Amino acid sequence: MDDFWLLSLVYFLISFFQIHPPQEIQSAGFSIPSLFSSILGSEESFFIHYHIVRISITIAIHSLIPIGYFLVIGFYQPDLKLFEISSLNNFWKIYFSVSLLTTIGLATVVFYWYMSSFENHPIARQLKKYSPNGQWKQIAAQINNEFRHFDKFSSGTSFYNRVYLTDNWLIKVNLYSVKICPTSNLDIALTGAIDLNLTTDGSMGRQLLKLVAKPLNDPCLFEQFILRLSSFEYHDFCEKLSLPIRQTCDIIIKQSLPEMFIESFREQVMTNQSTIYQREVFKKKFK
Repeated sequence: MDDFWLLSLVYFLISFFQIHPPQEIQSAGFSIPSLFSSILGSEESFFIHYHIVRISITIAIHSLIPIGYFLVIGFYQPDLKLFEISSLNNFWKIYFSVSLLTTIGLATVVFYWYMSSFENHPIARQLKKYSPNGQWKQIAAQINNEFRHFDKFSSGTSFYNRVYLTDNWLIKVNLYSVKICPTSNLDIALTGAIDLNLTTDGSMGRQLLKLVAKPLNDPCLFEQFILRLSSFEYHDFCEKLSLPIRQTCDIIIKQSLPEMFIESFREQVMTNQSTIYQREVFKKKFK
């Protein structure tokens, strides 16, 4: 049984790092966008198509993780006799059935998207709301064109958690979705901030700002979503957005290293012990 738990731990760790790969694994080329780069194409040139295919491949591969665990355990632990389906105990029967149905169900959804030329993909359905005649590919072409501009705002170091702001579109990229909204119908508010004492990425500041984006007029246009930006990036984001950002609470935004240095220096001074000393004053007399 010790081998069973060790094998399970290794499989879960590999699965976790595949779903949420750290920067080192992404740099080494073991993430899904890197492994399937020849299929995905260029994000810079065809942003919408890139993420439609990326999400489809990601869902298809991640749907194999549960059933993959069953197969790995069955192969490396033959004493459990997992491949003898009729003799399995209730736990493994339920696990096998749920895992198999999950894989088949998600694979069917992805295949349905592919066979419909991605007309029913969530990104395509979202873009149809922004087109008067429902032609989402025209909106996709506009977004692709603006995304190629060098002056777009971008934030984030991971492929599954990034924020982009072009001339007319605010975009948030997640692992299984891409949130897209026009800035012409955008209400955005600064709702909170977190001061980080420790950071693993030197590009991120000690303060993380929370912004909520929601429709300005039509509440059905898109679902509200949350953005998280470093305080160092906030000024560039505001300049590119060129829209007023409501502030729902009292937040002091730390936007520069000198401000952070002054605050740290002040905090350090406050922790120092007080010392009382006398100063002697010597007066020189001239004759």
